[in-house]
Amino acid sequence: MGKRQVKSEKALKEIKLPETDQEMFGRVIKMMGGENLMVKCQDKVVRRGRIKTEYA
Repeated sequence: MGKRQVKSEKALKEIKLPETDQEMFGRVIKMMGGENLMVKCQDKVVRRGRIKTEYA
């Protein structure tokens, strides 16, 4: 599995970090089509997630 390459400092600053207890990091384990995916979260629970196209 490859690592994501950050091309510049500006791209690194655009990464959204968890802000509340409701948000955490996860790793995609399966793309399910469209914007849906299966994610293994930081607390070792597998959840269904989606890719947002725009941050609010």
